[in-house]
Amino acid sequence: MQWSVRPFVRLVIFYMLGIIAGNKLSLIEIGFVPAIVVFILLLTIAILFAKYFSSYKKRWLAGVVFYTLSLFAGCFNIYFTNKPLHQETDSQNSKTYIGEIVSDIVITAKSVRFEIIVESSDSLNNLSREKVIAYFETGEKTNDLVYGDKIILEAKPALIKNKGNPAEFDYKSYLIHEGIAKSVYLKNEDWKFLKHDPSNLLIDYARSLRRELLRRLETHMFFHNTFPVAAAILVGYDTLMDEKTENSYVHAGAMHILCVSGLHVGVIFILMTLLLKFMLKSKTGRFLRIIILLISIWAYALLTGMSPSVQRASIMFSFFVIGQGLSRPKDSYNTLAASAFVMLAINPNLLFHVGFQLSYAAVLGIISVYPSLYRKLYFKNKAIDYLWSIICVSIAAQLATFPIGTHYFNYFPNYFWITNLVVIPASFVIIISGFLFFLFSWVPYFSAFLGVCTSFMVMIVNYLVSLVEILPYFGTDNIYMPWTKTIIIYLIIIMLFHILIFKRVRLLLYFASALLILIGINTIVKFDHQKNSKLIIYNVNNQDVIQFVDGVNSFVLTSETKGNKRKIDEYVLNPSNIKMGVKNEINFGLNELPNYQNKELMINGNFIQFKQSRYLILSGEDTFITTDSLEKLNINTLIITGKHKVDLNALKSSISFDEIIISSGVPFWKRKKLIEHCEILKVRYIDINKEGGKVFDI
Repeated sequence: MQWSVRPFVRLVIFYMLGIIAGNKLSLIEIGFVPAIVVFILLLTIAILFAKYFSSYKKRWLAGVVFYTLSLFAGCFNIYFTNKPLHQETDSQNSKTYIGEIVSDIVITAKSVRFEIIVESSDSLNNLSREKVIAYFETGEKTNDLVYGDKIILEAKPALIKNKGNPAEFDYKSYLIHEGIAKSVYLKNEDWKFLKHDPSNLLIDYARSLRRELLRRLETHMFFHNTFPVAAAILVGYDTLMDEKTENSYVHAGAMHILCVSGLHVGVIFILMTLLLKFMLKSKTGRFLRIIILLISIWAYALLTGMSPSVQRASIMFSFFVIGQGLSRPKDSYNTLAASAFVMLAINPNLLFHVGFQLSYAAVLGIISVYPSLYRKLYFKNKAIDYLWSIICVSIAAQLATFPIGTHYFNYFPNYFWITNLVVIPASFVIIISGFLFFLFSWVPYFSAFLGVCTSFMVMIVNYLVSLVEILPYFGTDNIYMPWTKTIIIYLIIIMLFHILIFKRVRLLLYFASALLILIGINTIVKFDHQKNSKLIIYNVNNQDVIQFVDGVNSFVLTSETKGNKRKIDEYVLNPSNIKMGVKNEINFGLNELPNYQNKELMINGNFIQFKQSRYLILSGEDTFITTDSLEKLNINTLIITGKHKVDLNALKSSISFDEIIISSGVPFWKRKKLIEHCEILKVRYIDINKEGGKVFDI
């Protein structure tokens, strides 16, 4: 890589390292004034080095200080951006707030969710503002709310906390990176509508325009299940899709066309570039071409509601447009890095957004891998050459994104290269026909024709994507990909590409070393999986979930009902099982525990022995009464579940135990009484609801 013509590449690398470091320092107290002093000192040193050590041999000194300065800038930027959120505390009393809705509606099973900015003032008229997640009680009153509406509410915002379960998604950190630390739940009587008075008129106009376009689109989607997909592809409104359709796109590796981002902005960029090619002949034409391209890109961003993903993609392509218009030598890597640096300087939390990571990885893969891969084969036939170019783009993007994708989603679509042969050209047609529909939606018959065309193309894509699930081994799931393996795999891909394409044979030794390290890590992980011997008590709202893990075998005891079994499996058990390498799982209901026995686990009603540890689970109106002629039942741990009353004094007279675990399915009134009795009787206890999920090594 030619570093001399790519200053922003070096700058953004150190800046991102600083952001990562600053994010890790979130719990350490750093003063703002000392941080500014350090930053100014480094800046002064960099200027002095640049002035007095400008010779060729000593130029690296100024470079070291300058990039250290960049690292500190990233560190300080994210630290002081997120510091107020990390220092938030629970509100003691309910207060009256003025709230402004700043997001689209998200409908969940039991509530309606918005992001709102709430304002309140204290006795000294000091105004405070914070962004919170608001869960509204469902109803017609709530469904009419839109972006920019002002409401008055009575609430006590609560800090958002993780459940503490093993390998769970870090929801708290995710929301902090979105600028949110608290949530509120509002019943219909807790709030009143004031007026529609948006702070950002541009975003409000974009959202209202999108609502109107969606209304028109819905009336012209004539084929079954095409409107939700068309809404996602054309304007990025993806809350209407059912789970089955979404899973089909995930399994086919075509989910990227449903998320309005770089692909869609790229279609606009390519289309307008081709249409305006004639303007390259004169200097004035080239300047006007840049203006028209920028207007086209941001007009599309406005059309899609100015969602964050579209804004990121629009900024990225705006840099490419401006870079093309400059008379100085152009470099795609430097342009890409410059756009990333600007966005991260404005909002350093973007670095932790999955969309940001995947977008830049995909573009980086395309500009680095695609040209060399495409030139390896030449076809005179234009149709075959076009198919080959699509395959190359698909492979380049997938190579660059699959390590990140498998890290977050633990899944890899095996037939992505086939799917994209259809999906990418079809998405071009859908986007173009959809835009034409929006432009001519007021023309009666022509709009109907365009609506049929768009709906028909979406139906074909839906059908072809669903066919992928019929193919054998359509995806590889349950992939455990921590960041260590992700980085090593990226190194392996980069070295293998240079060895095969550019014949860099000297990299073979490094490639083999990285491969051996990866194999070694996988071997150690699998060996650790075989040694698993754990009891896990999960923290799940109003549910009892207990798991015994023996090697790659798992035994799960739950009080869950059929309605929420899928959610418990998907969001609670699966992430933990993937990390622990669990392959086999047997499920039992806590209300009717059977008699079961294998080499390491014995279940006899409520009594369980796992390895050398003995447990008793109280999950109903179980009572244990002894007389003087009977010995006490000796166990290590008493696990209390369910909603029935427990007499701790009676239990102590009949059972000998070392500690009590109070499951998360125990209701508040019962948990409170149990804790009081435990403290009076000096019994050691663990409250899963308060302390979070627990893992006990056996």
